[in-house]
Amino acid sequence: MAIVIFKATEACNARCAYCDVVHDKNAITGKMPYELLELFFVRINDYLLERPENTMEITWHGGEPLLLGPAYFAKALEFQQKHCAKTQDKIIHHVQSNLTLFNSSFTPIFKKLGLKSFGTSYDPFTDLRGLGESLDANLYRRKFIASARLAEREGFTWGMIYVVTKLSLDRALDIFRFLVNLNPWGAVMFNTIHLRDDTLSHLAITPEEFADFLGAIFPMWWKNRWRLPSVEPFRMLVDSLVMGQRSLICCDSGDCHKTHFGLAPDGKFFQCGRSMEWDLLDFGSIFDRGFTDVLEDSRKVKLRERTELLAQTDCKGCELWDDCHGGCPLEGWRTSGSFMSRTRMCQSKKDFIKKYFEPTVNGVASPKKTAIDCPASIPCAPA
Repeated sequence: MAIVIFKATEACNARCAYCDVVHDKNAITGKMPYELLELFFVRINDYLLERPENTMEITWHGGEPLLLGPAYFAKALEFQQKHCAKTQDKIIHHVQSNLTLFNSSFTPIFKKLGLKSFGTSYDPFTDLRGLGESLDANLYRRKFIASARLAEREGFTWGMIYVVTKLSLDRALDIFRFLVNLNPWGAVMFNTIHLRDDTLSHLAITPEEFADFLGAIFPMWWKNRWRLPSVEPFRMLVDSLVMGQRSLICCDSGDCHKTHFGLAPDGKFFQCGRSMEWDLLDFGSIFDRGFTDVLEDSRKVKLRERTELLAQTDCKGCELWDDCHGGCPLEGWRTSGSFMSRTRMCQSKKDFIKKYFEPTVNGVASPKKTAIDCPASIPCAPA
């Protein structure tokens, strides 16, 4: 499996406070030219012919990819059909969007591309996410909920990321209740905020604070896990530590060097989406090299060696090695200036498991299936 975080534009209609892209003066706000878009599918076809056992997942990212408009996605499908006739059944499309621009004109082309769900983000209580230069949070929320409900009526599902910041710490259960009542499938992933530098240090949280935030939620989720199986990172930890079935995201896999790519609007290859946003690990232009060539780049090889190195040094003997692998190399760079370092978030996972996960799981053998009801003082998500 290969995954390319594909940014055909870095323009966005929102101005989220902690977004590296919208505050980057060098962000590419135009659309990727059709010449590059076509070459992208030529390179995908080459890769899948060279590695017939693989699939290619294209995650349309940004910026806000819906700013491209339905015609741009139609052009992508045209190029896919033209150049990937023998491989297009191995191409999978995803869209990561703030959803506020979604309307029915996108539905036909998205269904032709095989898209079934959206990835998105949402924050019900703080004003860190908003539309336009004025960061209008109320308008953002209204448009998000209206568009999410329209997407449901059009036959799409959606899951969301919630970014945990310093402003989130006192309202963990409020946030959890709201989000799982907002989403009909209860699909939520809680991520700690990742900052490139100290510009927004007032929003930063420590590994211990993230562990405590998750710990405030976990007992309630555990009691309701049958109804809400898709809350992360809880589901993955239960799969791994209780069921013995590991399903790891990129930052924990230890394999991101051989599965992930990022492609910028100007055709530059990067390691992934975050490396693109932080301007790290630039692998050159798609005009000059394809996916297989990038995989053989010495810096990709170095990331593979990182996993081998950490297993024998900083992470040697760690009981969570198979579930963490030292974490994201970019976060390791943020912590120490070296991609070869483990991430500071290792401590967060250890703290959460010891303080909250193990006592809850070991203390409740067969919880009743209960509903998560919003107390009268907490507004439930609007229908």
